[in-house]
Amino acid sequence: MTKIPDIATEALPIRRILVVDDEHSLRVLLSKALSRAGFVCREVPDAEQAWELVKDMDEPDFDLVISDISMPGMDGIELLKKVKEVNPAIDFIIMTGFASEYSYVDIMDAGASDYMTKPFNINSTLARIKRIAREKRHLIDLEETNRQLRQAMERANRLAEEAKEASKAKTFFLAAMSHEIRTPLNGIVGYTDMLMDTELDKEQTSFLESAKFSCDTLLSVVNDILDFSKVESGKMFLD
Repeated sequence: MTKIPDIATEALPIRRILVVDDEHSLRVLLSKALSRAGFVCREVPDAEQAWELVKDMDEPDFDLVISDISMPGMDGIELLKKVKEVNPAIDFIIMTGFASEYSYVDIMDAGASDYMTKPFNINSTLARIKRIAREKRHLIDLEETNRQLRQAMERANRLAEEAKEASKAKTFFLAAMSHEIRTPLNGIVGYTDMLMDTELDKEQTSFLESAKFSCDTLLSVVNDILDFSKVESGKMFLD
């Protein structure tokens, strides 16, 4: 007896499988083999019943549909297209036992994840499911990475905007404070100059010269702060 590997115990995003085939014995055989491998399976004999199970689901009950291509009424390709319209995340494997009107390209273009012929080998079928599941896992991981990247970019943009606003507030504060300091300082410098034009003894002159030097130094610092705030606000450019 062929040993069926238990691949459903792996951390893969395919657990629930819907088997659709009008051949009762084949449908039951495939469902039992997949169940033995650890999957949760349901089987129906035609595409109409499969469509009824899938069409109104907000959250799909199946991760994968394995469907025969040729069945009475709706065929497998029609079912595939309908399923993909309502839930593109459901993977789909098409089976066929003979040549059909659809080519391999038609089947894959319709949205199938894979294609296999009857009679099928269960280990080969499980290998196909495993490949599809791994590709789906890679896609999920990529989407999660992209989501985290978008969040990081949004946070960086938000922090940059907050820093920009903080810089504006700092520039405004520096300009306002510098202006408030320079106004009385100009008065002190002016009165100092006027006093130096009066009759003073040597000691008084020395005191006033020291005061004027200190005022001029402080005024230079204040002017530098004003110039810096203008550069930050874009109102002044450096050569």
